[in-house]
Amino acid sequence: MFIKFLINQQYHQEALLEILRYETTHKNFHIEPFINKIICLNAVGEYEKALYDYEVKCPAELKNTELTYQIALIQFKLKTTISQ
Repeated sequence: MFIKFLINQQYHQEALLEILRYETTHKNFHIEPFINKIICLNAVGEYEKALYDYEVKCPAELKNTELTYQIALIQFKLKTTISQ
């Protein structure tokens, strides 16, 4: 809940730190913190890192609609940035 609070308050860098802390203390993959991580990476402009984490770290069976939507937003932003 604290991570979502930080995201809602536009503290994306701080939320990324909390997510990193969460990832180091929990060895199993959890989709909710991962989606929050993708949202934060998008917000701070780390598009390539978000796409890399999605492709490499996320199991295929957990690539749900919300996560796919966030990745599509990042791909659109990245494509728009490159074409300018």
